[in-house]
Amino acid sequence: MIAGFSNPLKAFASQFGNSLAARSIKYGYSNARTKAMYATLLSKKEMESLIEAKNISEIVALLSRTYYAQDLVEEAAAFSKADLVEISLGKNFSRTLKKLVGFSPKNDSGKIMEIFERYDLLNIKNLLLGIHLKEPKEKIRLMLLESPRFNSNSLKRLSEIGTVKGLVESLRGTDYYRALDRGILDYEKTHDIQKLAVALENFYYQKFSNSKKAGFAIAKSVKSILQSEIDAKNIMLVLRSKKESISLEKTLGLLIGGGQIRMETLKRMAEAKTAEEALAMQGKFALSGEIVQFKKGGSLSLIENALEEEIAKEGLRELRRSVLSLSAIVGFLFLKERETKNIRKIVRTKAFGFSTEEIRKLVVVA
Repeated sequence: MIAGFSNPLKAFASQFGNSLAARSIKYGYSNARTKAMYATLLSKKEMESLIEAKNISEIVALLSRTYYAQDLVEEAAAFSKADLVEISLGKNFSRTLKKLVGFSPKNDSGKIMEIFERYDLLNIKNLLLGIHLKEPKEKIRLMLLESPRFNSNSLKRLSEIGTVKGLVESLRGTDYYRALDRGILDYEKTHDIQKLAVALENFYYQKFSNSKKAGFAIAKSVKSILQSEIDAKNIMLVLRSKKESISLEKTLGLLIGGGQIRMETLKRMAEAKTAEEALAMQGKFALSGEIVQFKKGGSLSLIENALEEEIAKEGLRELRRSVLSLSAIVGFLFLKERETKNIRKIVRTKAFGFSTEEIRKLVVVA
């Protein structure tokens, strides 16, 4: 008799597991905590104050009144003002990741780690670039942030590796090693670090798009963002190739798969005579105004910024539809990542003497 109830019970359990009530129980607390963390993000007014700051010292003073205060104070004595902001941003982001992991449902820890792999990838890319450029290890560390796979000790150890090959060898046994191992021999012949970076990006985007572990709710809300990021990277690659007279063969070899712009279209863009012609072919992003400006000045930064803004708006529209799921956490991370990029842009452009109006054009506030 009891066995006879087995299938109905399983069906009920499956239905309940997908119901609003079940999701409220599972995600109510973590979503409430995540919503509370939205208040720690800088407002448009605060971001505008950073843009209008006279110098980096004033930026540090403004950030010391925000959620970044703790990270600024901890490191204040050891770094220059610009470096202080850089390292504080990394520490603040790492602290945010730990908080999110702390209050997320425990049985979703695998999904959370897979989402956070984005920041593992960023660490490895920055390590590759820093070591390739023979930057001082102290400067390389400024570009790194603690993530689920890399704590402060492991990042310190990796930043002290003197060669790109040594870094790749240190990752042996991981997916990252398998992604990079095929290209390290070519790198040692050509010293083209871009190919290794693209191999990493291809690995990440393909792995996430093919993965079933992340779950339907996350996949639905995040897939379009990832695809748009791929499309933007490919567009910028084609444009830079045009501007820097990079060969068609090399350009095609650096394109990333998995976006919404078909490879056939990207190939035609790469074959176009001019960057303007290539831009007109992409057909996804609304860039008519930027194309006009590009024809006048030839600056790629306006195009890149416009693409970032389009992705930000698309991502926010998609993620705001997601409630009582891990997508709320992904949405907050998306906003936090954008805020960090904005502050970095402001500090770096201030250091190079950009005007307030020039900086405002480069900051993405959707």
